[in-house]
Amino acid sequence: MTKVTYTPLIVIPPDISQSAITMVRRIARAFHLHEIPITWALHAHFPRLMALDINRWHDRFGDEVIMMIELEPIMDPNLNPLDPRSVAEESVRLRELLPKLLAEGRRRLQGEMPWAEVEIAGAGLKRAELLFALRETGFIGLWGYDHLSEGDEPAPFGPFLISEDSHVSTYPPSSKPILGLPRSSLQLNALIRRKLPGDPLSQCLWALDQHVKSARWNAFMPFIHQLDIEEYGEIATDYAEDLEIFLGELKDREVDFVTLPKIASDVQLNPEMASTIYLLAEEEREDRKTLFYHDSSCKMRFEGGEITPVEIRDYTTPYNRSHTDFLCRRKPELMRFLTGREREKLVMLIEVKSEGKIPYALAVWGDFRGLKVKETNVGEVSFLGEHLLFLRISLTPGVSSFKVVLSI
Repeated sequence: MTKVTYTPLIVIPPDISQSAITMVRRIARAFHLHEIPITWALHAHFPRLMALDINRWHDRFGDEVIMMIELEPIMDPNLNPLDPRSVAEESVRLRELLPKLLAEGRRRLQGEMPWAEVEIAGAGLKRAELLFALRETGFIGLWGYDHLSEGDEPAPFGPFLISEDSHVSTYPPSSKPILGLPRSSLQLNALIRRKLPGDPLSQCLWALDQHVKSARWNAFMPFIHQLDIEEYGEIATDYAEDLEIFLGELKDREVDFVTLPKIASDVQLNPEMASTIYLLAEEEREDRKTLFYHDSSCKMRFEGGEITPVEIRDYTTPYNRSHTDFLCRRKPELMRFLTGREREKLVMLIEVKSEGKIPYALAVWGDFRGLKVKETNVGEVSFLGEHLLFLRISLTPGVSSFKVVLSI
């Protein structure tokens, strides 16, 4: 059975103050006492004082580093996005500059930490030129997807294999896979829950529990916990007992504690493990269930009780790819959905009308445990525990008909 991997991550600013370094050490001490390694996100110009600590923590606890890259300071401030020539010239300039900056930054980090492979980058702003540079310099992961931001919203929630030409798409696949990783898996709270608890530790445990429950339907389920230095420094100082209880509860959930480089290197060995992800989030107090799904051609979101997706991001068809957000604006229409019983069989007859070829799926909510597929022309049928039956289908122009027969 797949286990969730839990990864705490801390970004170290280039101009970090001495008081902040003190807080960082308190946070690290609390996690390391429970033998939990930390991933450190460092800029190329990082404080050497931190390198001494991280070297020691790497030797004792297995801590690792990734490298931050900021595009905003190197972008042309006079760029006219409406001028094709200006855009093309800027793209050429970035494709020449970024590989050099990445290689130089890697050398700087390895100069202080010779053990570091530095194969994961972290970035806020992302562009196709950055993907090009990452592949040119041998990077295998890109951390920092913020699903509450407009720029990253079209990307799948959770880990995904970044496409060849777009940082928010899974299609077309690349011959040099790069794993896209969320800035923080705690963002699931803001995406699902209408009333958030003020306690960040409670938010973390709730989001982690959703990943743990969903792990059984996946080959791969990482959980990334970005630790804000000021927030968690205060917790480690003034609420140390609460932090200790939280870390103990992490142990009780039987997750694997790994670093970000380990996650990305595992995917390099088996990219297929990250190609399809199901994440079901349930807020019992609000009586709400939401399913996030993505694969190599699309991203979809379903709400409990709704058989059709409330959101479709289609990464494959030309019409939807013509929009940078990949949002499917011409949603297919469910024309017919009938269920009936024939002795020990449960039969579903489905008709869906579509204006064009498009990846699609239906979520039949209910408890189908104990049943198995006896007959179907659906591309893929997945049983998600006691929650739903997931039907992955591909549509062609016109009305497509499907049949699913389940039996004991």
